[in-house]
Amino acid sequence: MVIVLCVAAEWCLAFWSADFLADVAGLPQSAAATAVGLFYLAMIVGRVAGSRLAWVMPTGRLLLAALGVAAVGFPLFWLAQTPALNVAGLFVAGLGVANLYPLALSAAAGAAAGQANTASARISLAAGLAILTAPLALGSVADRVGIQSAYGLVIGLLVAAVGMVVWANRIAARQTAARATAGDGRGAAGGL
Repeated sequence: MVIVLCVAAEWCLAFWSADFLADVAGLPQSAAATAVGLFYLAMIVGRVAGSRLAWVMPTGRLLLAALGVAAVGFPLFWLAQTPALNVAGLFVAGLGVANLYPLALSAAAGAAAGQANTASARISLAAGLAILTAPLALGSVADRVGIQSAYGLVIGLLVAAVGMVVWANRIAARQTAARATAGDGRGAAGGL
């Protein structure tokens, strides 16, 4: 589910940000299309930085940090009243979004110990489903309420992803604690 939410947010930003920058921020169409290049540059920078941080931070914590960066940048992109701030927000959102899929992929693969084939199939299905449906859904909503209002869906995706990651991290921490307790010779009811 985290992969669906994260990939959906990424593709909504990538797919519709030029239209948003032209229609809402007021940039000329060519400048808006060029400015989207900063989103992709941010994704490159974000992936390089994220790959370095992955050596020293647990995946769950790093995934939350990446979601936090995306959640800081996206509202700036979405709600700013100045084109330069909209573009800056898109760049910051790109820094965070860059690591959402790789980190969620790593977490999903790690959680599927012994079931790599099943996990791989589900991950591919989740990403493909998000890529196929999310930009179309945002476009459909934008046709009814305008692109600025429709982009509210992305903040919902990011918030839901944060909730899912926090929930998954808590489950993982409980399982780790249970395994540690079971391994210390006292069994699962070690504290009783």
